[in-house]
Amino acid sequence: MKKIFYLFLAIFTFISCAEDEIVYNDAAVQALKNYEPWKATTFKAVVNSTNSVKLTASDSKEELTLNVASKNVGTYPLGTSSANTVIFKEVTETATTFYTTGGDWGSGEIKITKNDTSKRTITGSFYYTATSLAGKSLTMEYGVFYNVPY
Repeated sequence: MKKIFYLFLAIFTFISCAEDEIVYNDAAVQALKNYEPWKATTFKAVVNSTNSVKLTASDSKEELTLNVASKNVGTYPLGTSSANTVIFKEVTETATTFYTTGGDWGSGEIKITKNDTSKRTITGSFYYTATSLAGKSLTMEYGVFYNVPY
């Protein structure tokens, strides 16, 4: 009987020592920029009267703007029209460079997976390749925007 008691005591001890899972629900915008992690420190979205969305995210030296034709859940291709575009502004000590997608340049997509109208937040993903006027390209992959307020 003592052995069974100690067995249950040991099992209970191991079960009760398991770590609680931590769940974060913080808003965020991040991606891999040219294969390096990039994370915004500030971000916001604006829904215009036409229901188009302008999501802006930035860190201390760079700014990402995603323009989407609609706030509705769906997939919006880049590089096929001027309604869905990306602008990435990169500031260095010597220059400011803009990388863009547009009607016939750049490629990728913006996918809106959730538009919570009661909390006024928007969630989705993105990837793209954009070009500068000098012909340099910039790639963002595995991009996500999560619970960005509007």
